[in-house]
Amino acid sequence: MKLSELWGKKQVGKQTRKALIFLIPSFILTAIMIFVTFYGQDTGDFSIGIDKETHQKNISISTNANSKENKKIIRAKARPIQPISSAAIKARYLDEILKNPGGSYHTQNFISYTFYLKNESELSFSIGYNLIVTEAERQEVTDQFKIDKSIRIMLVDEKNISIYQSEQSNDTLANQTFNQGPVIIKENGIHLNPKEEKKFTLIFWFDILETSTLEEMPESIKFQMVFKIDEGH
Repeated sequence: MKLSELWGKKQVGKQTRKALIFLIPSFILTAIMIFVTFYGQDTGDFSIGIDKETHQKNISISTNANSKENKKIIRAKARPIQPISSAAIKARYLDEILKNPGGSYHTQNFISYTFYLKNESELSFSIGYNLIVTEAERQEVTDQFKIDKSIRIMLVDEKNISIYQSEQSNDTLANQTFNQGPVIIKENGIHLNPKEEKKFTLIFWFDILETSTLEEMPESIKFQMVFKIDEGH
């Protein structure tokens, strides 16, 4: 479904922002995907899926550690969010977020989701991922696309904490910069041993220091995060 079909002509308030994640049919997934859309005022879903080919290699997703789950699709609800500083996220909420054993954990200021990437095979794999902006209201997503300066995304795995910001921003807590163009994050080299699982937590928020008024909050934007087996593995 196109975002334009969802946006329609309805006018929404300016007191909150929400995130919506769309599930794309599995036949067009190239690997493990997480879909996130900061979508005006309308609450939506997180959807995590694995395509048929990836699942056949015994790589799966679970919301619980050391479980027998080997899901292709996980869904969870989103909630409204209001701006907050990166410092407040780190000092006030991060420890609490990371204690979440799995699934959704939200407040009025951020959206987070924790899941486990599992390798149930007898082979080792190297996994990479891209975070792609697929649609942005009032802005064409081209090679010159630049993400709004207020958006922050944190990805936490078992060894690393990465906080991404726009190149126009000056967030001293951020340690990574979004790329220009649709693929705003591109990483690889996540090693999965046989029978191993890794915990991941995604956190999304709007930096209040970059939004002087709620009217300056960014318009709806749709992300697609794709985990895939690195070429040659």
